[in-house]
Amino acid sequence: DVKPEEEGRVVVLGDSDFLTDTIIRYEGPAYFAFDSMKWLVGDESIQGTVNSEVDVPVQHTKENDRFWFYSTIFLGPAFLLGLGLAGTRRRGGRR
Repeated sequence: DVKPEEEGRVVVLGDSDFLTDTIIRYEGPAYFAFDSMKWLVGDESIQGTVNSEVDVPVQHTKENDRFWFYSTIFLGPAFLLGLGLAGTRRRGGRR
């Protein structure tokens, strides 16, 4: 059992020169660097609330599934075919 005072902390980044990049002048990386340093030294006051990761079940109805199935099979290709025909007819008339 590890005691909290014996616990180690580390922040791992995939960029070796992250803190010296010119991108640090923007807010996002600057906040990340500042918050990471505070967390490494054990300042727990920066920690926010933990979000619940409960999955919400997706509700499907037969009518909705039927609509999406037939629209992707017939309406989508028909729409693209109509666009193609309209484009070629318009271009053909200019010649």
